[in-house]
Amino acid sequence: MKRALIIRGFAKGAGTVLLCLVALDLVATVITLAIGSEFLKR
Repeated sequence: MKRALIIRGFAKGAGTVLLCLVALDLVATVITLAIGSEFLKR
């Protein structure tokens, strides 16, 4: 029973890290698109 709780906690932590990485990737993509569109306008 204790092992299942440890695995569940680890999975929740890994899921949180993964969500943060995806969010950072989306932010970076939006910034890149904004910079790219400004660059192409010139």
